[in-house]
Amino acid sequence: MTEQYSTSKSETCRCNLPTLQAPKVSGTLPSGGFEGILPFYWKTQVITYNVHRVLTPPSNFHPRMFYPDDSVHLDFDMIAVGLQEVGYIPNCYIANSLLRKKSWPDVFERFYASRGFGRLTFNLSGRIQMVGMILIVFIRRPVLQYVRKVEVKYVKTGLNGYLGHKGAICAKIFVGDGVSVVLVNSHLNPDPNNADYRVWEYNLITEKCHLSDAKQPGDYDYVLWFGDMNFRVHRVGSDEALNLIEGKHFSKLLDYDQLTVLRRAKLAFHEYTEDSINFNPTYKYLPGTSHFDLSRLPSYCDRVLYRKAVDSRQKPGFPLEIFSFQYGPFMNVLCSDHKPVSNTLMITSYLLENSSSPIVFESPSCSKGTCWLAGRSNVCRYIQNVNYVPGLWDWIGVYQMTFANDRDVITYGYMLTSWEEAITERGIVQNILFKQRYIPPAGTYLLGCFSRRNRCLIAISEPFEVIDPDQIAKSCYTLAPDQLPESMQTSMTLSESHQREGSRERSKKDDKEDSKEE
Repeated sequence: MTEQYSTSKSETCRCNLPTLQAPKVSGTLPSGGFEGILPFYWKTQVITYNVHRVLTPPSNFHPRMFYPDDSVHLDFDMIAVGLQEVGYIPNCYIANSLLRKKSWPDVFERFYASRGFGRLTFNLSGRIQMVGMILIVFIRRPVLQYVRKVEVKYVKTGLNGYLGHKGAICAKIFVGDGVSVVLVNSHLNPDPNNADYRVWEYNLITEKCHLSDAKQPGDYDYVLWFGDMNFRVHRVGSDEALNLIEGKHFSKLLDYDQLTVLRRAKLAFHEYTEDSINFNPTYKYLPGTSHFDLSRLPSYCDRVLYRKAVDSRQKPGFPLEIFSFQYGPFMNVLCSDHKPVSNTLMITSYLLENSSSPIVFESPSCSKGTCWLAGRSNVCRYIQNVNYVPGLWDWIGVYQMTFANDRDVITYGYMLTSWEEAITERGIVQNILFKQRYIPPAGTYLLGCFSRRNRCLIAISEPFEVIDPDQIAKSCYTLAPDQLPESMQTSMTLSESHQREGSRERSKKDDKEDSKEE
């Protein structure tokens, strides 16, 4: 039986998923009458930031500024960072690469990797298609394998859909065994008086990413839409707007907000929910300060909205829930004319009790005699589900324990090079050879299976040790041959056979010399 926990909307509890041996997710839910499933909460943070055409992060910026209370222990399962107006000038880009200046994704990746997160690399080509827009998604490493699949789309809306300097990056992430989360990072038209064009952009993105009230099952379960929407405060004088801001009469100021007006009129984003805005406008500021640049009327350009389907597309009747809290800007970030905005959300998903990964590693183990030896060729053994067919470019990789992204491998081998050992009730036992020159030094590592079709890791092993053979050699005199690792037994067997062959050759040579002397 699965142990159940009660979880309130404002508090999170940590739990184990005993069936799949997942380390932890943000909380379990009562099964609600659904047998054979384990519901849980998936805690997500969304950050949107227009960086004002800056190619690389300036010296006065660091991601830890988003966590003023505790920048070490980040209690999230997924973090999505949407950037807009990232400078992209080819000459400057090449110069910064030669000078080894860290890009925006590099800085975020390094920070979150040190906090226990791994980046999904599903949209490495997105920068080519969408100028200045980047969507970066980080998953807590222990639950990374429960991201089953990632799909991505790029929607251009600049110049009536021909240019990619405006538009959206849409990523559909399948969490658990039946729930999809669509992340939309958008940058819409900036003309203050052209809200109609932004409505057209909204409709185009909705159509291209299939975000309407979908008639086709499985289109989405949750949508988190964020970015620089560029909807402005209008039809109010600057003096009156500033008085409302100083008096913290934000609800009255929102009466002049284009997005609020359009949502009330059900012309755009009316299907979405936005938390109460109890903070100052996020645009436009004098860079380096928290003072408004009054060349533009202060506006709420940077927003986070969300919606959910009525119930799960894969399991009708399963209650989809989404709770939101901590919606607001980071006023301490001063390097742009925008303020970054964040929201924290909890969504419900589930795992099937009889679910298993298509690939299950038999982690190398000294106790089983299958540990890996540094400087020696080693074999990776795994069990492949009989219904799973690997893609042409799927591979098995060796990862450090602190890997930064799902392609951050030390070495890898394509699954097409594997050989079949046996067929069992659990599946097909496969082996991949890792040659000695690619084996990392002694230490603790992970094995991971990356699917190019799914754009993510579909399996991760338990930690295993690569052992220095010299350390084993020092203790060999205390061990019987059958107690040594397989690779050492193989080496010793080969060595003994070579010695026997050598002695035979020497005896033959001696016999020939003796016959000549006679």
